Amino acid sequence: DDVTGDMRKFYITRDTTLNAIFAPHKFTVDATPNNALWGKVIGGGQYEYNTSAHLEAQPNPHYHLVGWSNGHTLHTLDTVVERNISLEARFAIDTFNIEVTTSNPAVSEPVKGTGSYPYGTVIEIEARSTDDSYRFVQWNDGNKENPRRVAVTEHHTYEAEYARFYRVSVQPFNKDHGYTIGSGWFAENHYDSIEAKPAAGYCFYRWLDGN
Repeated sequence: DDVTGDMRKFYITRDTTLNAIFAPHKFTVDATPNNALWGKVIGGGQYEYNTSAHLEAQPNPHYHLVGWSNGHTLHTLDTVVERNISLEARFAIDTFNIEVTTSNPAVSEPVKGTGSYPYGTVIEIEARSTDDSYRFVQWNDGNKENPRRVAVTEHHTYEAEYARFYRVSVQPFNKDHGYTIGSGWFAENHYDSIEAKPAAGYCFYRWLDGN
């Protein structure tokens, strides 16, 4: 007769059969991320008693799952529902290792940059020479800035490349007779040119090194 109360009173006037129909309790599975910007959880909601809830933690790009509040560490979690359940998926930003090295540790050293950093962090890397005869040329990716700012997006090693430099001094024997071009510091095995420009009334004769 669709009466829903678990207790009822009635007059007995004939043989009567009454069937009590039971239904399982429903419980809430509350599954949330520790930060909605870092990831989401699917599978939360209402479940009947003794049924299985399947939860999944889905981190956003550049984030990862650390674990659940119950100690579970896999992305998916299955649990039998016997009561209200509250679970938190704990996400964290990805971190990457940056290593700063030099091509010749005997004459140069890294100054800053080596470490572990969260994704997207902008850091400064730097190397320096410990010998005045050696100078920074470039990083192993071709960049020539030192110090240099880089954005951390992956594990990476930056190697500072150093080369030996020599001082080349080009001077006229007599400044009244002309001038010269080409003085400076030059890398070892580097090919370059020098030039002598005579003044009016003079011509180039030779270099004092015999050439």
